[in-house]
Amino acid sequence: AFGYYCILYAPGFFFPLHRGSFILYMAVMGVCGVMDHSGVDVSFADGAYDTTFHDAHHRLFFVNYAFPFDVIDRLCGTYVHGRTDPRPSPSR
Repeated sequence: AFGYYCILYAPGFFFPLHRGSFILYMAVMGVCGVMDHSGVDVSFADGAYDTTFHDAHHRLFFVNYAFPFDVIDRLCGTYVHGRTDPRPSPSR
């Protein structure tokens, strides 16, 4: 939890942000956090945000670390589409 909050509040300490910009940033992060953990599938038409992206992180643990947008995961190779499961099928 400590690491999460360090990352969450870091932009306010390392970048010169107007107070209103920081409040908007925190509002977006808060609303997206609630939607990501609500269990309801929410996505925007342009694909910029999809709650199934974060669901894959909770299901698999080794993918989709970024929150709430997937840009960092795409750059670092840890992105998996939220509606797919990259684990190999168990052999029978």
